Amino acid sequence: RTALQVFPSPVLIVDQDVAVVDYNAAAAGLVADGHTIMHSRAGEILHCINVDEAHGGCGRHPACKHCMVRHSVGKAFSGGAVTKQKAKVKIVSDKGVKEMVFLVTAAPLEYAGRRLVMLVLDDISELEVLRGLIPICAWCHKIRNDKEYWESVESYLGRHYDVDFSHGICSSCLKKMEEELEEKDK
Repeated sequence: RTALQVFPSPVLIVDQDVAVVDYNAAAAGLVADGHTIMHSRAGEILHCINVDEAHGGCGRHPACKHCMVRHSVGKAFSGGAVTKQKAKVKIVSDKGVKEMVFLVTAAPLEYAGRRLVMLVLDDISELEVLRGLIPICAWCHKIRNDKEYWESVESYLGRHYDVDFSHGICSSCLKKMEEELEEKDK
């Protein structure tokens, strides 16, 4: 129990139906006032958008078949291996529906002769937004890399996304180029 409390991220100890049998203080912060964590399923604790739409709650909606939290727990139970997966979760808050991104770690464990899974939920929503931003020069379209150097779009994307480029000229630019050449010849 003491070991769980040192984790700064929410930690849930869950059974095969993703129902909570133990949790840490960070996980308690996920729950709205008046709700309980014990024996609730992860989707109910995270306020998943599908919980209220399904008779029986978390795990009973057709969309739950694709839930990465449930999938991670299932993999930990079936294969006995630690899994780490990114999961996008639509949750209901007082401001409406919002999408969050979690790094979900599921690790199998045995306690008192019972097979369980330790589920760690790291909120990486902000990191995902920042990761999607690419600083590009408005004038020459070079991209600033991590070392604060400016490099061509082709070079940057080639290194980061393993892509190659072929070059051509679009019809608009071809027309402009032809007009400029005609103007120079006059």
